Amino acid sequence: MSGRGNHQDVWRPIRTIGEGAQGTSILVERTRDGRLAVCKRTRDYTDRQISENSTPLEATILQDILPSDRRLVELFHFSFEPRHHLYDLIEWFEYCRGGDLEHAITGAVPEDFIWHCFIQIAEALDVVHNAGSHRVVHRDIKPDNIFLESKYHHQGPWPNLKLGDFGMAVLEAHTEYFLAPCWQGPELPHCCTAGDVWGLGAIVHWLAHGKPPICPRPNMFPGSKEDWEAQPKARWPSKLPLSYSSALNEHMMACFEWDPKDRISSQRLVAVLKRDRPRTWR
Repeated sequence: MSGRGNHQDVWRPIRTIGEGAQGTSILVERTRDGRLAVCKRTRDYTDRQISENSTPLEATILQDILPSDRRLVELFHFSFEPRHHLYDLIEWFEYCRGGDLEHAITGAVPEDFIWHCFIQIAEALDVVHNAGSHRVVHRDIKPDNIFLESKYHHQGPWPNLKLGDFGMAVLEAHTEYFLAPCWQGPELPHCCTAGDVWGLGAIVHWLAHGKPPICPRPNMFPGSKEDWEAQPKARWPSKLPLSYSSALNEHMMACFEWDPKDRISSQRLVAVLKRDRPRTWR
């Protein structure tokens, strides 16, 4: 059972680049032209899951609902492969040589690069929220789902960024789910496009402070660190250090409006960030 793309392509494995409980990601090379891709294998799909919808929602979103865009990681092809009494979902994604944002950053982050990230991730969210045939909610905005086309260095020119991993994305305007609560807003487990904007603000906060906008677990709190991070009261965005501009701080804090209805939209965010980015850095 296969998805769109050249089903006859042969890919040669190079190395494993990710491994978890649900599957693995392998860097592969297409034998006919040497193109690199990431082959992601997700295990344990049942006959019922496949018969109900032969196309995974992630593939539907990336191939049919959203337009092809320079800010989104491209999905080349997918297929289901039988394994014992279950199936594995195999997906071939565009390979970004710079890896993900979480592992690319070391040391202090220049303000220019934060503006760069802020604008390009906002552009990706604007596409996801507004440019498709349906409105999509990503639900998992965090540094390891932002990918760099080339390696990051502490001086420009900066690499282009792409938003990936739509495995948790949905088409509903409002839904319930949380995976990594330290990157999600106080409305969790409710998710909407405003929650994606909070996640972007959390990435900016992390770039400047080295941590997401979560305060430490109080000693009197009875639960675990994960339980604490899931509490709305754990959200505690801090203003940017004085070494960063007031304009950058203002726009980050706009992503942290407590009520999702008051939070800035991704479309508006793109406009104000491009307007206010210091001219010497454009």
